[in-house]
Amino acid sequence: MGCCGDEEDEAMRESRQNFETSGGGFILDKSRCITDIPMLLVFMAFLFGLCYVAGVAWNDGDYYRILYGTNWKGDACGRGANEGYKHQYWPNVLYYKELGSVCLDGCPSASSSDATTGIVADDSSFSFTDGYSYQVVCTCNPQIAEGNPNCGYTSSSNSPSDCTTNSYKQVSDSQTSGTTWDTATQMGTQCSVSDVASRGYFKSTLFYQSGQTNSDSADYFWEKFVGKYTYDQCWSYSNAGTACSGGNWINTLNNAEYKMNIPMCNVMYRTKNIFNRCIPWLSYNTMVSLFCSSSSDCPTNSLSDHFSTASSFFEEAIADIATAWYVILASVGIAIVMGFIYLYFMQKCAKVIITSGLFLVIFGLAFVTFAFYKEYTSLDDRVNTTPELATIDEDKRNRDICLAFGIIFGLLTFIMLCVVMCFAKHIRVAGALLQCAAESIIDMPMLVTYPIFEVLVFSVVAVAFIFGALLLASSGTSSVDAIYGYHEVEYDSGLQRALLYWLFGFLWLAEFCSSIGFMVVAFCFGLWFFAPMQVDEQGIQSKTERDLPRWPIMTGLKLTFLHHLGTVAFGALVIAIIQMLRLTLEYIDRKRKELTGGGDNPPQPWKFIFCCCRCCLWCLEKCMKALNRIAYVCTVINGTSFCSSACHAMALLIGNIAWFAIVSGISTCMLLFGKWACALITAGLCGWWCTYLDVSSILFPTFCCLLIAYIVASLFAEVYEMGVDTMLICFLEIQDVECDGDKISAPPALHDEIILVQAEEKINLAREAAVAKALEDFKAEQKAKHAGGGATESAELADKSLDPGVEPNHAPA
Repeated sequence: MGCCGDEEDEAMRESRQNFETSGGGFILDKSRCITDIPMLLVFMAFLFGLCYVAGVAWNDGDYYRILYGTNWKGDACGRGANEGYKHQYWPNVLYYKELGSVCLDGCPSASSSDATTGIVADDSSFSFTDGYSYQVVCTCNPQIAEGNPNCGYTSSSNSPSDCTTNSYKQVSDSQTSGTTWDTATQMGTQCSVSDVASRGYFKSTLFYQSGQTNSDSADYFWEKFVGKYTYDQCWSYSNAGTACSGGNWINTLNNAEYKMNIPMCNVMYRTKNIFNRCIPWLSYNTMVSLFCSSSSDCPTNSLSDHFSTASSFFEEAIADIATAWYVILASVGIAIVMGFIYLYFMQKCAKVIITSGLFLVIFGLAFVTFAFYKEYTSLDDRVNTTPELATIDEDKRNRDICLAFGIIFGLLTFIMLCVVMCFAKHIRVAGALLQCAAESIIDMPMLVTYPIFEVLVFSVVAVAFIFGALLLASSGTSSVDAIYGYHEVEYDSGLQRALLYWLFGFLWLAEFCSSIGFMVVAFCFGLWFFAPMQVDEQGIQSKTERDLPRWPIMTGLKLTFLHHLGTVAFGALVIAIIQMLRLTLEYIDRKRKELTGGGDNPPQPWKFIFCCCRCCLWCLEKCMKALNRIAYVCTVINGTSFCSSACHAMALLIGNIAWFAIVSGISTCMLLFGKWACALITAGLCGWWCTYLDVSSILFPTFCCLLIAYIVASLFAEVYEMGVDTMLICFLEIQDVECDGDKISAPPALHDEIILVQAEEKINLAREAAVAKALEDFKAEQKAKHAGGGATESAELADKSLDPGVEPNHAPA
């Protein structure tokens, strides 16, 4: 069958018959087949491919790298030489890349810095204290030590150039034969121990004594390797140990010529264990004094003040939240209640609210126009006053401004009046749709939980994708940086293709799950829209209760999974391809920045082309998502495949653009009003509640309640918007198939509107037919009256007289 041919026509004929004969429950009674079977098979094959990639990642990757991290050598924590050491720790956060990380048996933690713990944990500036012992981590990377100016020379005239001789170096080095530790030094001796060499570091409790920064003794050798004494120095093979010309340690070095002098021994600091990673947990002042050689190398003191102020503020905020935790928890229930109150209010008063809102908008625009007009006339009188006033120039300028704004607001008033008068029918139906959507959610309250399940499913897919991507990333080939010796991971072309396949699979699968959720909800709203009223045992029809399935959501899931998974996969594939193109475009732009050194000023043609491509792809994605939603509803109603539904959806959208524009605009405004109304009322109630609690301020608890209430209100609004869109398409489908409105089991709020709209269309068609028939009768009468020789001329004149664009030159004799 063609994409938009016989299948669509047959579906429309069947829908018209079902609309009129099935009593409204035709969605359940409709004979459905499995749609888009080829695409369903392609999707299943793609899922098998994802499983294969996941298997390869599991076999080649190392999940220990994900769970526990790696050290600077590239070895996974908790395995091999690092068995029992399952916590990744960065000895110096400024050099997290060059120095790398190590594996510890636990994250260092302490309440304060003292001689007992030896761990930096102060909330103020840190400085070494004579006689104190400190827990020190020294990284045993000989590649970092190569060329280190702090070679342990004890002479008071020690200079970096003295460290170029083998007798004072920490390592024996050669550019061709590699680098090894020199055991004649304390650093070399410590790092040559077998278990230390295997783990890549040693940890020890060492003493500090001022004046020993050049010592190479067992007690004080580490002092010359701390950050305080190693900054502002670097070296090169041609000029080892000299000061770096034209730069310092703050990432301004040319790595091809100079090598930064990395502090290899670092005092341990307080951390927090987060996913087996030891995250720094220090105040800003402590970080500055511990990792910076001087205050000039770090941000100014004003930034420290900001950090201190923010820290104090958040401490109070967290304390207030802890005190008002049950109020914040109660805000969820209050927001849910407010959401249902809003839906009930919309069910009863949607048309009144829309009419009042439009009237107030027009009245406000007209009033503003009148105010500018009055000011304009007043200023014009001042300008025309004789003799001229001293403020005539200012009065002219203000008069022109008032005239411009008066014209603008006058045009807006005229446009709004025209819209209301010309689209009164559409506005009336929009109000009825809002009422029906609100009533349907009240009848099926479990629909409100749909966004929650959608978020949960997306979270599961996202976690699986992230875990798989990390496994793939951990299966790369290991390499070592030539300058600093830290571990790097390289990826061959096959692994890169696998990562791209995995990324595209995530995009397709995430959109697939979202589309399933939408189709299930569309089934629920469609079932409600066409459901007949319940009839009791005496045969009396109810005016409020509809004959719905007991579990509408389960019914929608069954129909979607049994018949339309292929259609959902097709629509999700289109969106995934567009999203992949957008990511590719961003990747190209990133590579362009890398090639140009990160410059933010590319050539103007490039900026123009890239901006156009980005905007076009963004618009294409939004349009296709909107079209997909309409197509899914068409599939729900007609049971057609994706191509047929998409073509029908496009025709429906183009032929009824006014309906979509008016209904979408009004529903968007009403939903925005509803979200903020529910959120603000909930926040106000919770804020009033917090005034009775012992909190320093109600600001933060109230803000948390406002945020939670807005999220809950957004869940209501999302389902409400889906209901309005679904019912609008159902309404337009009824209009397109031209069925008998009296025989349709539609919602009472829309039933009369359907009949009225059909009646208006029939009146218009009858008027056009009457005009055409009168014209034909007139022509026939003229031909019969002027039979004979002048009949032809009379008929032509009659035709011209009926044609307003042509005037006859003379009247007939």
